[in-house]
Amino acid sequence: MTHADREQRKSVRLPFPSEIVFSDGSRLFSEHIVNISTGGILTETSRSCEPGTEVVLTLPFVPPRKVKGVVKWCTKKGLVYQAGIQFVDLTPEQESSIRECMYGLFWR
Repeated sequence: MTHADREQRKSVRLPFPSEIVFSDGSRLFSEHIVNISTGGILTETSRSCEPGTEVVLTLPFVPPRKVKGVVKWCTKKGLVYQAGIQFVDLTPEQESSIRECMYGLFWR
């Protein structure tokens, strides 16, 4: 990711080492979240994800929240792939849950 790409980010990313389950409609992924922001997540996955793929994510909140996302990019890093997934079509309740999680991480 270039410096210009980082400048385009609209929100702060915070480390969020946790498990996540998401599906692209044909495959189910159970992977690791690296970090989270109000706009999306960075995940490490054992399989490549095609940019532009729409996914449904189950965020590991209490209670768990399902949200829609789209794979923005995917790159190989060592033995795993890293994928940036942007949240899309969030309801106000989903946005609020993500913000609450972010505030909880920030104030730990």
